[in-house]
Amino acid sequence: MKYSLIKDTIEKNAPDSGYVLAYTRKKLIFKIYSDKNSLEGIFEGECSDILEIHLFNSDSEYRILSSESSRYESGFVDHLAEFTSDTDETYIQDVFLDLNKEESRELHKDKIKVLNHIAYTSEGMAFIDDYRLCID
Repeated sequence: MKYSLIKDTIEKNAPDSGYVLAYTRKKLIFKIYSDKNSLEGIFEGECSDILEIHLFNSDSEYRILSSESSRYESGFVDHLAEFTSDTDETYIQDVFLDLNKEESRELHKDKIKVLNHIAYTSEGMAFIDDYRLCID
């Protein structure tokens, strides 16, 4: 998936600033972005084959996944997650980042949070029906 294919939907749905976690065919990208216009510079050049992008801040996450399925004519699946962590329906996981010293200094973080939204079946069984990434 090329960035030009998803640029408009990112401009419409992604947080104005935050973090980008992206998987390409060649590498993983984890950076801070100050505004949506700076994202194009992150993905130009060698990162033209994007598999998955997570754009997130402390309030929401917008994610896009490349898809070759005929069900998705656009060539991608996207989702905006905006639920909060202050309810009983949220399970929080801390994920420590394996960053080199330069990346660690740039981001000023050594872990991200995964907020898992919990729902219940009619039989009362809990399951995770959504998630989002977050850094505080």
